[in-house]
Amino acid sequence: MNAPDFWSDTQKAQTVTREINSLKQQLEKDEKLKRILDDLETYKVLLEEEFSDELFHEAKEKLQEYIPQVEEAEIQFLLNGKTDRNNAILTIHPGAGGTESQDWAEMLLRMYSRWAEKMKFKTEIVDYLPGDEAGLKSVTMEVMGEFAYGYLKSEIGVHRLVRHHSSSHEYRGSMPKRAFSNPKSRNRHEDPSFQTLSILRRTTQKRKRGN
Repeated sequence: MNAPDFWSDTQKAQTVTREINSLKQQLEKDEKLKRILDDLETYKVLLEEEFSDELFHEAKEKLQEYIPQVEEAEIQFLLNGKTDRNNAILTIHPGAGGTESQDWAEMLLRMYSRWAEKMKFKTEIVDYLPGDEAGLKSVTMEVMGEFAYGYLKSEIGVHRLVRHHSSSHEYRGSMPKRAFSNPKSRNRHEDPSFQTLSILRRTTQKRKRGN
C-alpha cells in the first residue's frame, strides 16, 4: 500500500484495501477469542484451587456474556466458502395468490431488512416494483457486510405463508414466495452483477420519474 503507484489502478487498490481490512478484522476476532479462552481458563484454575460461590457466579455471568461471541465465531468458521464473505444480492418474487401473495412478499422484505439491521449490515433497494393494490411484485436488495452472502445463501428457495383457522386448526391457504440470494464479487472487473445492479438502479430511477 505504500508503493508510489499503488493507487494508479483505483479498483485494484480498493479491492486490496478491502481484503486487508477483512484480514485485520479476522485477527481482532481471533485475539478476542483468545482472551475469552484465557479468562475462562483462569476462572477454572481459581475455582479448582479454592471454590467460592461468589467466584462461581461471576464465572457463570462471564460465560453467559461470552456465549454469543463464541457462537458467532463458530458460525463464521463454518462459512468458509469462496464467496461467503461477500455482500449479497437478495431478490424476492411473489408466487401465485394475487394481492395477498404480494403483501406476503412485502412482509418478507421487512423481515430481511430488520434482520440485516440486527446484524449491522447495510442495505440498499436497487429495484422495486410495487404490487397492484398492496405489497410488491418484485424487489432486489443489496445486503452489504462481512459474511452477508454466507448467512443468506441458505435463503434461496420457496418461502410459504400458511394460514389456518384459529378454532378448527384447518389450513386455509398457502402463498409461496421465491427468494434468490447471489454473492457480489469484491472485484467489479470480474463480477457481472455490478452491471446488473447498475441497470436495475437506472430502471428504478426511471420508474420514479414516470418514464
